[in-house]
Amino acid sequence: MIKTLFHRMNLIKTLCVIMFMITSVISNNCIGKGFEWRNISKLPESVDHGVGRAGTFSGFIGDYLVVVGGANFPAGMPWEGGKKQYHNDIFIGKVDRNGLHWNSKKEHYLNSIAYGGTVSTEEGLMFIGGENGHRISSDVTLLDLELSTLDVSYKKLPSLPLPLSNLSCVILNDKVYVAGGVTDKGTKVSTNLFFQLDVSDLNRRHVQWEQLPSFPGPSRAYSTMVVQSDGEKKAIYLIGGRSIEKGKKIEVLDSGLKYDPILSKWSKLSGSFPIMAGNAFGSGQSFIVFPTGTDGRLLVEEMRLKGAQQSDTNDTDINEALVSYYENHPGFPNHVYVYNTITNELVVDGKLPNGGVATASFAKHKNKFYVVSGEVRPGVRTPWIVEGQFVSHKQSLGWLNILVLIVYFSLLIWIGYYFSKRQKNTDDYFKGGGRVPWWAAGLSIFGTALSAITFMAIPAKSYATNWSYVWLNLGVIAVAPLIVYIFIPYFRKQNITTAYEYLEIRFNYFLRAAGSASFILYQIGRMGVVLFLPAIALNVVTGIDIYVCISMMGVLSLLYTLMGGIEAVIWTDAMQVVVLLGGAILSLFLIANQVDGGFTGIMKVAISDQKIEAFNTAFDWRQPTLWVVLIGGLFNQFSTYASDQTMVQRYLTTPDTRSAQKSVWTNAILTIPATFIFFFVGTALYVFYKQHPADMNYALVNGDSIFPWYITNELPNGIVGILISGIFAAAMSSVSSSINSAATSYCIDFHFRVFNSSNKSMVIAKRATLVIGLLGTSFALLMAGMEIKSLWDTFNKVLGLIIGGLGGLFLLGVLFPKVDGRSASVAFILTIILQVIISNFTNLHLLLYTATGVVICCLLGVMFHIILPKSK
Repeated sequence: MIKTLFHRMNLIKTLCVIMFMITSVISNNCIGKGFEWRNISKLPESVDHGVGRAGTFSGFIGDYLVVVGGANFPAGMPWEGGKKQYHNDIFIGKVDRNGLHWNSKKEHYLNSIAYGGTVSTEEGLMFIGGENGHRISSDVTLLDLELSTLDVSYKKLPSLPLPLSNLSCVILNDKVYVAGGVTDKGTKVSTNLFFQLDVSDLNRRHVQWEQLPSFPGPSRAYSTMVVQSDGEKKAIYLIGGRSIEKGKKIEVLDSGLKYDPILSKWSKLSGSFPIMAGNAFGSGQSFIVFPTGTDGRLLVEEMRLKGAQQSDTNDTDINEALVSYYENHPGFPNHVYVYNTITNELVVDGKLPNGGVATASFAKHKNKFYVVSGEVRPGVRTPWIVEGQFVSHKQSLGWLNILVLIVYFSLLIWIGYYFSKRQKNTDDYFKGGGRVPWWAAGLSIFGTALSAITFMAIPAKSYATNWSYVWLNLGVIAVAPLIVYIFIPYFRKQNITTAYEYLEIRFNYFLRAAGSASFILYQIGRMGVVLFLPAIALNVVTGIDIYVCISMMGVLSLLYTLMGGIEAVIWTDAMQVVVLLGGAILSLFLIANQVDGGFTGIMKVAISDQKIEAFNTAFDWRQPTLWVVLIGGLFNQFSTYASDQTMVQRYLTTPDTRSAQKSVWTNAILTIPATFIFFFVGTALYVFYKQHPADMNYALVNGDSIFPWYITNELPNGIVGILISGIFAAAMSSVSSSINSAATSYCIDFHFRVFNSSNKSMVIAKRATLVIGLLGTSFALLMAGMEIKSLWDTFNKVLGLIIGGLGGLFLLGVLFPKVDGRSASVAFILTIILQVIISNFTNLHLLLYTATGVVICCLLGVMFHIILPKSK
């Protein structure tokens, strides 16, 4: 009775801690939505009597903004006879929390220059091309700044293959790209040329520009080029501009192009981009922000009047009309455009404080953006430096949602407490005493396999790309018969507790220990990913501190796992699967209710935009084609269900072999509709944000946050709490499984085999559970400081590198009974080495890593069995 009372007191204390943790971190939180812009400083007033400059070179070195050159009309407007003047001044200003402070030290550039391109590199600012009123330049110069003395130094780099001004340039993966621009071939014309310079090591010999395939369509100058993800990988976007060809009228362009640096391929963007002589920067996962530029509509009228003037220079009315045009010019459009590279929607979001600006330079520093001077209307420059930053506002989850979370977490702890009374020995703790019904084991297998990777990353992948990955999870149908009729009967017959006992029975203890150690390390890393995934998403969309979020999920998962063993894990998994699937289905109906045309409307848009495309039959092993996903999915599923202790352990918790087989079929049958549900959620989110583009968060860096962002901002209280509970459920079901299974592997494969701990086996088991749970949570906290764009890709890469070799060992043992332990050991070691080489030095898609691991391990095992002398 005293022991029971003690347990109840501990339960009450735990529930109080849960309530305190949730209410203390969720009440008021900061989340972001858009941008705000403000004047921060002017160019030094002593220069040109406060007149600004267009076409400067600008960038940051450390905390210092460096502004070089530029052009203006200091002596009067051009229609008044004023001449354009080019400059070589260098302005240096330090940015801190109090603003921008210009340094009084005077520096001058090598020559007067304007209208070129600037790229920031680790070695300094790269200035590319430009003009000075006499000629167009092909020079490329690296400018560096000694931060202690503010002394400027220069380094000449390989010149462009031809002179260019008003060009576009970006840097991606240590390669500088230059597109289009104006060149001087007797008369100024724009080009279709596209160049690349590798800047990874500028000191090596024979560094030179490489000409890449020209971009399609009309030639371009005054265009905007920016790097951003297309939802799957980084791409280069070339937007707007004007085409200037000899003997033809200037054509204002509102089209856009995308360049895939992996495939070296250009493609045309749909939609209109009324942006010329502007700048852009990438924001979040898939947004491009255009703070400057003009739509070019008034340029057409200017060109008409200039053309009439040139055809009849004595027509006073035409001259007066042109002067009137300049003097009464309303200024460039004051729009800040935001483009979503995934939904292909362009929206207006905000305005600059001084009106629209063209031919301005742009610089980015930390989390702020700077528009440097520029042209506000023909001939007129602004001296202002405008600072922009992403803004946040307070938002509360509300007490109803908090109450739902408290009830949910309390129920998990109660389940752990309930099953703690059944834990008499390690057979209960690790195998549930064989008492678990087949359907509960099946739900647990399903929840463990899918987890947060399904609830958030699959909708995010479907939203960003299409249904190419839908075949990945369906591979379980193909491998289920092999698991059900070969592996489960063998595991049950041998009465093993861990999957890796099989490796010792079949080969040797070295492979058992290596396999078990790999599994334990992998599970600790997997816990980090699975905890970090929802934590980073919830942090972005609700403002909940990421470290508190990780700690809360990790500690609660550890508590009920520590108390109730595998039974608590399985029954909480079963409950969490209901929450996970129920939340996804509920979300689908809610999204459909907010989309024009409901489910029919979603399908129409999805089909029109090829978002349900799943049959890319190209034989390209670098892309997620049908063959890559099918082969990768098949080997991933085999390795997981045959060699992963989290799965094998559940086969051993049921009363008999038939029940274990039914649990696998339960999981396989559930996987089919669940996969389609979660992919359809992502497609529905795509349609929703295509129809409501202004509702997106432009700073969502982590693509996996898209579903939580929708939940917290578009759904009513109460339902938000249920769906956030689903996010936690998705993570915690996998975390608890990893904790228990890794602890099982340590105890059975290492501790109990080496030490006689029969009288302290439960103590050792719980200590192992505690240590592994804390290690996994700690790893997630460490990951919180890392930048990981897509955890789906990260997870699959780690999965393939580690379990491919293990899956190969299990298949080698089944298919090739004569291969001995020595040959298998050498094959396993070499497989891991070759897997690392493949992942780092080839473009093979990450989904194939497991397949290469299995195949290489089997081939090497057979080869070494033939080559090596036979062992007695």
